[in-house]
This record gives sequence, structure tokens and C-alpha cells, in this order.
Amino acid sequence: MVEIKYQPIKEIVVHEIIKYSLDDFLKQYYRDPPEIRAKKYKELEPSLLIESYKLEVDNTKDKLIDELQDKMQKLQDKMTRIELLNKS
Repeated sequence: MVEIKYQPIKEIVVHEIIKYSLDDFLKQYYRDPPEIRAKKYKELEPSLLIESYKLEVDNTKDKLIDELQDKMQKLQDKMTRIELLNKS
């Protein structure tokens, strides 16, 4: 059985407004010369970096997890060797 989830009407309307506003903005943005587009981009850049920052945080977290897993594996290997030496 397929479960169908409905979005609240208010949410759909907000998404449509944002979509059309962004659409209009991009149409106007690409009509402008490169100098004006650069200026607009600089104005928007702080907002865009929020998403990039989140992605960078995720990358950092993933690297840290990998490093910790490697260290843990090395410690487990050392413990195994120590146990083998102690049994001999």
C-alpha cells in the first residue's frame, strides 16, 4: 500500500511564492551586465555561505568520525596483540 502524505496548503503557497520570486529574480539577474550581477552576488553571498558552512561542518564531522574509527581500530589491534603476547 502506498502512503500519500499531503503538504499543508499554506506551505505549498509559500513554496510557490518563493519559487516564482526566485524565478523572477533570476530572469532580472541575467539581464543585468556582469558588473551589476557581481554586486548583487556580493549582497547575497552571506546568505549563500550559510548553506556552504553547513556542508563544510558536515564534511568536518565526517572526517572526524573517520579518524576516530581509524584510531579505535588501531587500539583494538594493539589490544589483540597484547592479549596474544600475554597468552604465550
